[in-house]
Amino acid sequence: MNLYRGCTHGCIYCDSRSKCYQMDHDFEDVEIKRNAPELLEDAL
Repeated sequence: MNLYRGCTHGCIYCDSRSKCYQMDHDFEDVEIKRNAPELLEDAL
């Protein structure tokens, strides 16, 4: 599980840049998922 949203690498072929992930900020601006423990618990 990735604890962050976004990435500083900027690969042009990256699927994570897709609009389907509903990022509300520039992809290159990394943001921590503050609810990561809850997301992990829900996934398990």
